[in-house]
Amino acid sequence: MGQFSALRFHPVFVLLARLSAAVVVLNGTAAERFSMQLTVDTGFFERRDALVAARLDFRRPVDISTAVLRDPANSAIPFWFEPVAPFRGRLYWILAGETDSLEKVPFSLVVQTGRWPGKPTGTRAIAKIVRRRRNLLPNGGFETPDLESKQTTTWKGARGAAHWVLHDFAWSYRKLPDIAALCRPVTVEAFEGKWALMFRSDVREDAPKARTGIPVVVAPYVNGPVVPMAPGRRYAFSYWVKFTDVIRDGYVSASVNFLDANKKRLFPRKYAINRMQAAYGTARNLRDDYLGKWVCVSVVKEALPEVRFGQVVIGGSFGGTCFLDGFRLREVGTGPPATVSVGPLQPVE
Repeated sequence: MGQFSALRFHPVFVLLARLSAAVVVLNGTAAERFSMQLTVDTGFFERRDALVAARLDFRRPVDISTAVLRDPANSAIPFWFEPVAPFRGRLYWILAGETDSLEKVPFSLVVQTGRWPGKPTGTRAIAKIVRRRRNLLPNGGFETPDLESKQTTTWKGARGAAHWVLHDFAWSYRKLPDIAALCRPVTVEAFEGKWALMFRSDVREDAPKARTGIPVVVAPYVNGPVVPMAPGRRYAFSYWVKFTDVIRDGYVSASVNFLDANKKRLFPRKYAINRMQAAYGTARNLRDDYLGKWVCVSVVKEALPEVRFGQVVIGGSFGGTCFLDGFRLREVGTGPPATVSVGPLQPVE
């Protein structure tokens, strides 16, 4: 039995089951009850505690807070519902335990007319799973500020970003005058929401280790959030970048470094296997393809057996300015998600 099976016996769901049998009177009018059949098709893959989702259109206002979702054994099970438009939304629940491939598993949802919810409702445990499947990274769009205004030795901005540590340049460049390199959450550009991270590099001939006629790129770097990851699982990592000025070709690179149980870097010098790297090179692409345009950069990789955590890091080797937004890390299965067929809404006598 899967870890989510026990949730169906929670007192809250027992109460909901009892409420579903009652006739509710709203403003003097008896509420109408309806049922809807939801059939999960596992496809060609075995499923274990799989999160499933269904798009629902009730075509009338219903009170989701009194809805009951039942499994094939007719037991009430937890769910999470997110409205997306009047009378429409997405329903999420767990296909508990292990389910074979090529199985069709029937569920039923009983609802009654009433006040349409203005916000998501249901079981918080399911909501947490939904959020993690969407994005493991907190503040991936830099919308939440760092209210403590944490400053590092090479960053003196006024507004940071929660869960991200920003550095305008490496410590070795601290004695250079008038360094133009910086990274800041800004509102002048954004792929989604209101904020993005401006990432500006400087090109210097007076930098340490610079050779005559070969300038050095002085670039910011960013240490991002550390998040739990599971060994052997496949993950997709992606973000959006927009270059607005390029004075020297190079890369902007974001990686998820694999960490062990002590949050230490795994195989520090084996770059081919110790991280998920998603880089965009200006020299490898036509300027018309990236200059002034938002471009998605992504990578999919399986976590090593030793992996327990991952940390996002950002760096660059190009000279100029770009904006970064929409960082996302999510677990992906070996196959597509299970599909759900939705039957018509039928009156309950």
